[in-house]
Amino acid sequence: MSYYTPTFANINSGWYRKTTDENYSIDRNSIDIFWNEMCDNILINYVQKYGCFYRAFNSIIKKEIENVLNVSFKKYRYYEYYFQNRVNELGYYDYLLNSYQENKNNIFICNCCKIEEKYDFLHPEVMCKIFPPKYCRECYYIVRNYLNTWNNEVENLINIFVNKFNKTNNCKICNKEFIIKKEELFNNNLFVPFSHLNIFSSICQKCLRKTINKNINLNNKNEQYKYLLELTNHLNKVPTQDFYSLYYLFNDENNLIKLTKILQKLWLPEIFKEIDGSFFASLVHAGVLPEGSKKLKIGTMVLALDNHLCFSLIEKEIDDYLFLNNILHQKEIKYPNSDLRCDWEINYKNKKYFVEYFGLMNIKEYALKVEIKKKIALENNIILIELYPNMNWKCILNDIFKK
Repeated sequence: MSYYTPTFANINSGWYRKTTDENYSIDRNSIDIFWNEMCDNILINYVQKYGCFYRAFNSIIKKEIENVLNVSFKKYRYYEYYFQNRVNELGYYDYLLNSYQENKNNIFICNCCKIEEKYDFLHPEVMCKIFPPKYCRECYYIVRNYLNTWNNEVENLINIFVNKFNKTNNCKICNKEFIIKKEELFNNNLFVPFSHLNIFSSICQKCLRKTINKNINLNNKNEQYKYLLELTNHLNKVPTQDFYSLYYLFNDENNLIKLTKILQKLWLPEIFKEIDGSFFASLVHAGVLPEGSKKLKIGTMVLALDNHLCFSLIEKEIDDYLFLNNILHQKEIKYPNSDLRCDWEINYKNKKYFVEYFGLMNIKEYALKVEIKKKIALENNIILIELYPNMNWKCILNDIFKK
């Protein structure tokens, strides 16, 4: 069943409005509270503009409604079903069915590879970025990172890259010949950086693979710190753990070649984490973050004395207190059957304690998570120690763990 047909997920049968299954009914009932005529108008505007393909624009519709009503769909997992059901309730089912029958076999010629592609086969992410579509599903993954700066020059570079397919190219790093085969591009995880490198330069698959497959000597830690600092200086910013995203910082041959050569020498982030406990700790040890901290949108990422990664200065203070007082603790342990994590887990006198510093209760979403954590702790017989700002947390911890 196509994603673009109005019968998708059998919503047209009316089950979504009637179901008591909490997976769907909780979202439905919550959205019902704020949904109004303005939301209907936004939704129908996309239906009338794009016909059966309006569903490709669901994320954009969602943002428009969020901005107009000052609401958030963040917690709603199945909001797309709500949109689809609402369109049917507004009487547009036959309109969309006719639109689908008329357009499902529409074809276009991909600007990159020149093959024919059906509209109906395109992923929504492809459809909503460029409509009417210009690129097939595969070639879209080549062009998507350049859409925000799209111009004739970029389009020309991509066309040149495509013309390299099945031809002999010379690698600017090892000087050996190599061939780019489109059918092989998607068979490995190097597709995205490999394409970018060969849009703006010419670097073979073997040289790129050396950034992943390398001989690892765990004894040359100090040398690796130097490489990490070299990478930082080359980027002129603190590197993220997604090394391949770093390629998109450069659109010129010299910098891309230099970046590849640095990454060929450098451990992967996973190795740094294995050695130092976290990639952040490695950045500190390498002198990338000489102050030992990094400002976040909310709070500050900082290392405690025992190398535990903390997300605020007060969190570091509490962690250091536990460490200096020989109170054995673990950081960021998951709550049972949940992805939520506690600040510290402490096993003391055959009892399990979760210690939490709840410092952002003024933020609605944060406060909601706190309530969920309390409920899970209660259900699993976990003793939850709740610490809040302006509370004498040292006295509380002393009373429990230093008897």
